[in-house]
Amino acid sequence: MHTQEVTWNLESVGRSVLDAAADAGAGLSDLADEIAHLVGHVLPHDGFWLMGLDPVAGTPAFAARRHGYSPYACFRLETSHRADHDLNPFAALVDGPRPARVFGTGSPMNEVTAPLHELMAEEGVADELRVALTLRGRAWGGLTLLRGPGRRPFTTEDADCAAGLGPYLAAALRKFVSGRGQLGGAHGGGLGPGTLLIDDCNWITSATPDARSWLRHLATDPLHADGGRTVTPLWGPLTAARRGDPRTTTCVPTAQGWIAVSAQPLDGPLSGHVAATIQPAPADALLTAMSTWYGITPRELAVVQCALEGGRVKQIARLLQLSHHTVNDHFGAVYRKVGVSGRDELIRLLTR
Repeated sequence: MHTQEVTWNLESVGRSVLDAAADAGAGLSDLADEIAHLVGHVLPHDGFWLMGLDPVAGTPAFAARRHGYSPYACFRLETSHRADHDLNPFAALVDGPRPARVFGTGSPMNEVTAPLHELMAEEGVADELRVALTLRGRAWGGLTLLRGPGRRPFTTEDADCAAGLGPYLAAALRKFVSGRGQLGGAHGGGLGPGTLLIDDCNWITSATPDARSWLRHLATDPLHADGGRTVTPLWGPLTAARRGDPRTTTCVPTAQGWIAVSAQPLDGPLSGHVAATIQPAPADALLTAMSTWYGITPRELAVVQCALEGGRVKQIARLLQLSHHTVNDHFGAVYRKVGVSGRDELIRLLTR
């Protein structure tokens, strides 16, 4: 899958990344490896961590890593970001003036940064370069490049280079999901909602049969299967529940459709534990995800919502104060964007 040798610059790397994302046969591992290979032409590195976000909730939806942080270290980093204990928080890259930042052995050490220095040393990492993958004001993911001891540290010039690649990589993640994820709630072989119990050390201590089945489906899903990293969709809801905000729901694409993951803290004898739920994405969450990933406009979304309520073209036109032709044009645009042949197929998928 590796691209032929060319004179590499930001634009050529960026366009090659977009081409890789359009490869319909590529899974997450394939895409991550190709991104690392292409980015390596302008930013050599020893390992990486690629993360895709739910762009609505801003929570992790899928992730891939190579030769870098272990899954446990990734989780520690994620929870430290959300607890605001990290000098290099991902949220600051998304919302701040600079989307990329370097942290390494030469960075200041204090009570806030000491745990990160310790973690990096344990993992054999000397320097990291993080970049928020944003496009048109919305975060679609993040990329962390790693270098080991003895390698040249990342520089501010490297951070500028990573920032230039960010929009290309964000567009690639969006193209990857919209080109592979099946529209509609995940059928999972007829599975219903499944519940996981997670202790205060973040171990899954118990699960319903459907929850175990959902995890097995994710473990073999080409949009997720990457060395056992199937717990990534749990991160956002889990950390939100531990903060006392159980309203966070992550909408996650899979090859079989979309799932919704949520979590709530438990009380009583199991205080400190969290109950997480995995289920097919309900229609409201699915419509929000669809409009974001597929670029559905607010007016197109309103037309689809009316259709889900049983409205015909004349009724929708009257309700939204549009012409019949305009309503049909909106339907046609939605069909093209999501890759369905007509209204019946669209509604069947959204209400599956």
